[in-house]
Amino acid sequence: MDRNALDWLFSTAPQALAALVGLFFTGITFFNSVLEKKIEKDETSEDIYKEMKREIHTKMKTMFWLAGFAILFDLLLIILNPIEDNMRFSFNGTFDFYLFCVTLVFLLNIITIIFAFIVVVRIMRPTFFEDALKRLSEKLKSGTVKAMDFIEEFIKLESALRSLPIEILDLPVKTGQRYQHQPTIKEIIYRLKLREEISVYDFDRMLQLNHIRNLILHNGEIISVDKSSFEDVKTYTEKILKIKEKLDSQSKGLQIQ
Repeated sequence: MDRNALDWLFSTAPQALAALVGLFFTGITFFNSVLEKKIEKDETSEDIYKEMKREIHTKMKTMFWLAGFAILFDLLLIILNPIEDNMRFSFNGTFDFYLFCVTLVFLLNIITIIFAFIVVVRIMRPTFFEDALKRLSEKLKSGTVKAMDFIEEFIKLESALRSLPIEILDLPVKTGQRYQHQPTIKEIIYRLKLREEISVYDFDRMLQLNHIRNLILHNGEIISVDKSSFEDVKTYTEKILKIKEKLDSQSKGLQIQ
């Protein structure tokens, strides 16, 4: 193999990898924007779509590292190429360190390209959403309370949260007959924490319960949950209703002023 062939190989490879990474990044950016729009339309799918984005981000980070090292080593092989024009080297029974490096870097380029295609195929699978949902559901402990009973109780908690006075919580206000932005359960809970109406523990626990609700709604195979979660939903419903009475009185006070 002469110098021209090596220089051509390891000068073309970085360009191909850079183009591949650029296309991959553009596609992932578009895919993430689609997921964000889906989350805006259905807040119950937020946990699942975030799991999908987490997996994509992990794969993308791995690919960027592979491509980065491959491009760097490609350029180093060109700069440090010891072979002069018309000189050739081969497997002649002696160890050639440069040949060894060429082989490793060539394999790194191939691995990066194969990995990129595997990631794209995985993301484009029709079952990508279901796979993410399955991974999240595996972490959910089953129990003695029926999933539908949990959902019915959570509806009461959600109704209590949405009945809180928005002007007190500083949530988006009404414009005409609609909200400029319908606050999500997470946003309402977060506002309660900021106002110190609930503790940090309550904030985290309510988010966990909301997460369980979301998984049940999207995974029909979840038939039961642990009793402690069910009881916590009932407890927080009562707590939110008490907070509502307090905030309602504050809201009336502001209106009188």
